Formats: sequence, C-alpha cells, structure tokens
Amino acid sequence: MSLVISDDLVRASGFSENELFLEIVLMLFRQDKISLGKASELVGLHRMQFQNCWQIEISVSIMMSLSFKMTLILYRMRISCDHSK
Repeated sequence: MSLVISDDLVRASGFSENELFLEIVLMLFRQDKISLGKASELVGLHRMQFQNCWQIEISVSIMMSLSFKMTLILYRMRISCDHSK
C-alpha cells in the first residue's frame, strides 16, 4: 500500500518531505504501533542509531541532517555531561 501526501499538506506542515516522513514514523513508534526495528528500517538507520537519536530527543531537522558519527558524538557528550553533575 502506498500513501500519497499532497504537496500542499507537506508545505503546510512546515517540514520537508523527509522530516514529515520521520515525524510520522516517530509518532507510530511512540504510540507502539510499529517496533524499533521497523521504525529504524523505514528511516534507513541502524537500530542503535535510531534508538540513540530517539532517546536523546534530537529534533527532526537535526536528526535528518546528522551522520551516525555526529549522532554518536552528541550521545557521548550527553553521557559526559550527565556524569559530571
């Protein structure tokens, strides 16, 4: 099954096509409608990448533009900050 979302709706959302797709996947994941594995597969990330991004709540626009390496750096920075408190 395919779902077509009009260009008007994409523009009205304020998201790019990729950001809107990710937002939909995240919504389905948060509501336990799809598994971690399915969500990560749909957005094209390894499960750990998706889980790390979701757990540290990177915004949609940042998550779509970061490489795995940058995601890992941010995750490590958060851990370092948490341990220094």
